[in-house]
Formats: sequence, C-alpha cells, structure tokens
Amino acid sequence: YIRADQSLNSTITSTGCTEQAEQHVSYVEHVVVKVLIVHPRRGDLEISLISPSGTRSQLLAKRLFDNSNEGFRNWEFMTVHCWGERTEGQWILEIIDSPSSLRNPEVLGKLKEWTLVLYGTSGHPYQSHGTQHSRSRMLEIPTPSWDPDGPEPPPVVLKHQEEEEEEYSGPCH
Repeated sequence: YIRADQSLNSTITSTGCTEQAEQHVSYVEHVVVKVLIVHPRRGDLEISLISPSGTRSQLLAKRLFDNSNEGFRNWEFMTVHCWGERTEGQWILEIIDSPSSLRNPEVLGKLKEWTLVLYGTSGHPYQSHGTQHSRSRMLEIPTPSWDPDGPEPPPVVLKHQEEEEEEYSGPCH
C-alpha cells in the first residue's frame, strides 16, 4: 500500500537481456515507466525512478490542483536522464504520498503494477558508428500484480522486441 507521508519503493532487476544477443540492451537511450495506481487523490503523489547507477529521475511532481480520485490507470511516464547508463541492475520506482488537507490520510493508495521499458543499444553510445546506421532496441520488464505486505512477488518475466530507428512506427508491445 501507499501510506500517507511515507515512501513506497518497488524494485525491478534488469539483466539487459544479456542472454539473447539479438535483443541485448546494454546502454539506455530513454526509459518508459507504465503504472497502475489506485489512489484517493492523485495530486498528492510524487513518482521517481532511480537507475542502477543512482540517477534519480522525477517522473511526476505533486500537483496542488489535481483532485482526481481516478489514480493512474496504465499511465506512461518517460525519462532521458539515464541516457548512456548501463541497463543491468536494480531499477527502483519510488512513490511518495504527501496528503493535502483535502483528503483523509487514512485512505490508502495502492501500486497494483508497473512496467519498465528500456530503450537503448548494445554498443556504447559514445562510440563512433561511422556510416553505419545505429540500431535501437527495447527491453520491456513488467511486474506482476502483488501485495507488498504479502509474500515475495513471483519472478519477473521479460518481453523483448527489436526495432530499427529509421523505420520506427510507434511503440511495440
């Protein structure tokens, strides 16, 4: 549960798909986080993503005038703050609930699930590619629905898709 005046951290461990050479994403270009959050007042929430190397990206700031009780149903947030960093390691989603005077802080929110999508390359982004075209890849890491107060969640299932930058026609899932 997302408790008032507390931080909820959820972690996904990425291997960068090292076991599949064709799908390997070693270096980040950009990251997409998709969340399903139920909450009585979504304007009270702040969401950050912390990369394996410690870069903190604010995905969502607290919003005084957002009184919606709809939560975030499959909302996507994107960051480029991790550009050039390694994909392998623990990615942490941090959610902070700072209740306003407009709601009862006893009513809790809940992170039902989140997905991490890593876009990047297998080669270091600072290397010169000469006249070759660069290839971009996507690594999607969904988290299964689980109760943070319950037993450990089941293992993460990885889904991979390769794409070419020049022929990009939108996200593939």
